[in-house]
Amino acid sequence: EWKYQRKTSAISHLYLSLGTFFLSQNRDFKSRNIGLIPTKIDSIMLDLNEYPINPYQFSFPQDQIQPYHFVLSDITTPFSNYSAKAFNLAPYVQSHFYINNRWVFHSGLRYEIYQPLVINHFIDGTDTTLVQKTQKDFLFNLGSAYQFNETMKLKATYSSTIIRPDLRELSKLEYFDYYQSIFWSGNPELKRTQIHNLDLRYEWFRKGTNLFSVTTFYKNIQNPIEQTLRQGELTYVMVYELNNAKNAYNLGLELEARQQLSETGYLQNFRLYGNVMFQTSQVNDERTGITNRPLQGQSPYLINAGILYTEPQSKINLDIFYNHFGKQIVIVGSPEKFSNLYLLPRHRIDIQLSRNFGKWSAKLAIQDFLNQPYIRRQYYDMGFYQDNKFTRLATIYTLALQYRF
Repeated sequence: EWKYQRKTSAISHLYLSLGTFFLSQNRDFKSRNIGLIPTKIDSIMLDLNEYPINPYQFSFPQDQIQPYHFVLSDITTPFSNYSAKAFNLAPYVQSHFYINNRWVFHSGLRYEIYQPLVINHFIDGTDTTLVQKTQKDFLFNLGSAYQFNETMKLKATYSSTIIRPDLRELSKLEYFDYYQSIFWSGNPELKRTQIHNLDLRYEWFRKGTNLFSVTTFYKNIQNPIEQTLRQGELTYVMVYELNNAKNAYNLGLELEARQQLSETGYLQNFRLYGNVMFQTSQVNDERTGITNRPLQGQSPYLINAGILYTEPQSKINLDIFYNHFGKQIVIVGSPEKFSNLYLLPRHRIDIQLSRNFGKWSAKLAIQDFLNQPYIRRQYYDMGFYQDNKFTRLATIYTLALQYRF
């Protein structure tokens, strides 16, 4: 990266940066999917001689690998192996113009060259090239910030960004998710997502570290990538895969605050912080013909709040953090086949207690103290639902001791 600075009569300061970004990726993935299936019949016993296996690869009791007990099932598919590589070169230029002590402009231009190559390796030894193309994009950003006084600032920004699918997602890799009892499949037809962002932010820096800000944002999204649900080759198997919708928009408002409870006394050791966001989105999905649903993964609201206590003499820190989100689509269904799968609202609390002892420090962290279940639900006509999926992970306790030399 190269930087340049200059002063002129019209511009108090000019900063110019030139640079480039380079990334090279290589992947070679091979899998063999074999497991135990409980059964009372012998009709699903598979002939594993077709695929050579190491007899010492499994530690299952041999007297249970038989009909009416458990059978070994090989669910390796023709798309279980793939190799991929990608090359990304992105030169860029950035500039900052300080008109005076109150007003600053910034701009940037980035030219991206991206070349992915994805090849599936079949069991019979043949290969098929799934993705081999060159993508070129110009990405812009333009913004301005105005300082009203020492505590108040207004920012406005436009930027264009892209989201590319992962190399694994561009393959036809198929694997079974044992937690959700579904298959996951890649999609070589995926397109990159292009986003145009507009942001307007007002910041009020109050005394000390106190802060209050308001941000409104708008995003125009072309080819958004979403998780979708489809029927597998077997009638009882569901498959999750990624697909592109035609376009979408996202509009929202975010409030953020940090506040010390008092400037004197015992309450000065407590600080409250948090943010709340409200947003709406709408998708135009040619695949399903539906144009009035929200984006997959978008919650109508999001709440983060916390309280931080710092005891200056004993150097004890206690941080309690709370998170809550609204109902969101986690998997997009298909009309007249599968309804959308929703993740219902959930409360989460994280706790962290720490103390310093000179060069030593100790920390106790409790993640997801409430351990509420993740509830996924499919709604049907008249508000009824048929499928309820409960997943309860775990509350995680971590105790760490650290020494600084």
